[in-house]
Amino acid sequence: PYPGWSEPLPLSRFTMAPFPVDALPQPIADYVRAVAESTQTPVDMAGSIVLSVLSTCLQKKYRIQGKPGWVEPLNTYVIVIAPPSERKSSVLHLMLQPVNDYETEYNKQNAAAVEAGKMQKRVLERRQKAVEDKVAKGNAKPEELKRIAQEAADFEEVSPMQLYVDDITTEKLVAVIAKNHGHAALISSEGGIFDTLSGIYTKTVNIDVMLKGYSGDTIRVDRIGRESESIMDPALTILLMAQPNVVSSVLSNTTFRGRGLTARFLYSMPVSSVGKRKYRSKAVTDETYRGYEQLVVNLLEDEYPEKPQTITLSPEADRELEAFANWLEPKLTNDYAEMADWAGKLVGNVLR
Repeated sequence: PYPGWSEPLPLSRFTMAPFPVDALPQPIADYVRAVAESTQTPVDMAGSIVLSVLSTCLQKKYRIQGKPGWVEPLNTYVIVIAPPSERKSSVLHLMLQPVNDYETEYNKQNAAAVEAGKMQKRVLERRQKAVEDKVAKGNAKPEELKRIAQEAADFEEVSPMQLYVDDITTEKLVAVIAKNHGHAALISSEGGIFDTLSGIYTKTVNIDVMLKGYSGDTIRVDRIGRESESIMDPALTILLMAQPNVVSSVLSNTTFRGRGLTARFLYSMPVSSVGKRKYRSKAVTDETYRGYEQLVVNLLEDEYPEKPQTITLSPEADRELEAFANWLEPKLTNDYAEMADWAGKLVGNVLR
């Protein structure tokens, strides 16, 4: 090298530490390993997906306190990056199976209640119209109007359960969060949402829901032709399975980067298993699946409290988090200066 130049960096792939499967609860860890073996994919893929599955189950039910005065919600944004033919869809389907089955069974059991709610709403609307006409003609007292107005305000329609959405616009996503009592999950085997956010279909795309859904900032939407929506403490979980070229264009998008959207995501890029995959792999056993399914169902059946319950750290976890934060902080201005926006949210994401 020339005088004053540092030694050139070798053009070799940086080897990441193995995905810490053992950090997951045993039923989940066992299932993640079994899915990875069955599909002949890296454990990183199933392991990253399961973080989003847990977020979907836990958001708005619990939050976690890092230290007094600092509390994080439990929703996460995750992108799993892999080229075509890496079996992303297969792994996603296996990890989501208990969520899909739970939603299907719930909606089957509550189909009559949903239909009854629709009927009750139509009856209420007709009664409203009848009372309005009577008051306008002077044939009814204002008290009748107040009573029917109160009935309408108190009425809450029973909706089918929708634990996550896939192909959706940002406007519709706001409506789903509002209808779903302030929480939603966006889970997709593709990264198509970024095309929507980039304005590929319309030039006036508002990405605020993606920003505020992560941090829990109040969402207020007032537009002509639409009902006003106000969502306090929204919680949005996002899981996307995307190809490298999609993520590359996302990271180079100055709007996404400048407004902090890309900094909110955890990125997983598993080392490809293509070329080393066995045809005769070991299938997931029923026992392993049932252990995972039972845990997910238990979390889904937890009722939503008025306010999320707060999880606190053990003294050991508290020391670990403090040491990590102190180690990372000085690196934000040198080693990680080029990605300080992402690294600056890393301690909070680790806590989540």
